Amino acid sequence: IMLAVSTPAHAASLSITPLRTELSLVAGQTINGTVKLRNSGRESITVALSAETFAVTNEDYDYRFEKDKQAGWVNYEKPKIELQPRELQEVKYSVAVPVGAEPGGHYIALIAAIQPATAQPDGVTTIDRVASLLYIDLPGESTKQGSLVSFDVPVIAVSARLNFVTQLRNTGSTHFRSNAIYSLKTVRGKLIKDQTSSQLLLPQSIRRSKNSIAMPYWPGIYTVQAKIGLGGNSSRQVSRQVIYLPV
Repeated sequence: IMLAVSTPAHAASLSITPLRTELSLVAGQTINGTVKLRNSGRESITVALSAETFAVTNEDYDYRFEKDKQAGWVNYEKPKIELQPRELQEVKYSVAVPVGAEPGGHYIALIAAIQPATAQPDGVTTIDRVASLLYIDLPGESTKQGSLVSFDVPVIAVSARLNFVTQLRNTGSTHFRSNAIYSLKTVRGKLIKDQTSSQLLLPQSIRRSKNSIAMPYWPGIYTVQAKIGLGGNSSRQVSRQVIYLPV
């Protein structure tokens, strides 16, 4: 995940794994973890390690990062490392949840940044950063609850793939993974094909998901059906009819 505009010389030089880690912790608990950093460039680089909290800014799930007290939960064994060309290095960190931390979702990004910053000819300074995201759930009074905002399927379709949009709202206090099954059926209910989808929803947010499914050869009236998980054991099933008129 690139967090800043980067120069061509550094664009492919630093990578991090894993990109996402989901944790279930309790207040007062400390856990240890590792991330792997790889320098795929041809020059040695210095990498500074830090942490920032993150949230989403819109329905397309663009991220916003900022420094606050929760970012202080993270400590690195080595806050700065050197990576030789083609070197892969494992970095150790710990997450210490303070006593009295509120139940619910907490979201921290482990950030690795190439130093020093790069000065551009136009005077703008850029920093190459990558991040591994921690999704931390503190059980207790936290809730996993969602709702279906919309399921938009066109009434008439002419292309070989039917595009449709789903909007989901997380109304709870922690994140959950929404698993969905999208099915294409005849008007008589015969299954033609189905496919699955999975996405992570942050609390108090709406996520827009663009999907598509291949249409059959023959024109006609078909039913698009969705069964969507909405946190916990709840789910919602909806269907729409579409008139298929291929060119």
